[in-house]
Amino acid sequence: MKNYILYIWYIAIKDIRAELQRKDLLVLTTIFSFTCVVIFNISIDVANDSYIRVLPGILWVTIFFTAVLGLNRFLSTERDSGNFESLLLLPISRDILFLGKVTTLFLFMIVLEILIFPIFTIIFNLNIIYTPIILVAVLTTLGISVIGTIIGSMTSNTGVRETLLPILLFPLIFPMLLGAIEVTTSVLRGETWAEYNKWIQLLAVIDIIFTIVCSFLFTHVMKDY
Repeated sequence: MKNYILYIWYIAIKDIRAELQRKDLLVLTTIFSFTCVVIFNISIDVANDSYIRVLPGILWVTIFFTAVLGLNRFLSTERDSGNFESLLLLPISRDILFLGKVTTLFLFMIVLEILIFPIFTIIFNLNIIYTPIILVAVLTTLGISVIGTIIGSMTSNTGVRETLLPILLFPLIFPMLLGAIEVTTSVLRGETWAEYNKWIQLLAVIDIIFTIVCSFLFTHVMKDY
């Protein structure tokens, strides 16, 4: 078990170091997310109390499209550099490789959200940094990372992977985005834990199911490599 975790961490650290050397991925996604938040801020009337109804949707749609942009860029770099193929040659099980890539995307998105949340708070003058929202962000990010990794792996050899990824990804993570939006809305309205904890439980269950299923699918998809 210890070696299993170490292999996963090794793959994640290797990918993170490579991205830190290039730096373009984090810069690109940060600029994109900042631009989205600014455009949305210009488009709505922040003086109207009803804007709280749409802000959670703006937040999570921004995170989703930023994640798609980052995932497309990450997978493209992986294929062009041959890094993915070299990892497939290692004498490790495919589920270790899968979880290593999931960990990489998860950590990348967490760093991105650490940047997005303060930007969102400052531009909209609304504090969204609450414990339930942070918990939802972690659960939703994990789900996006898991599903994004398996879909990205399945479409990476196609000529239209940049188009296919969001088309396939959005329907699968829609329940997670809906849950994240509902919890964020409830927290901003001052509702109690009992009124939105069912959504958090749903997100946790979805994460567990998708992690198990996608790990199996990745092993099956990559068995011929």
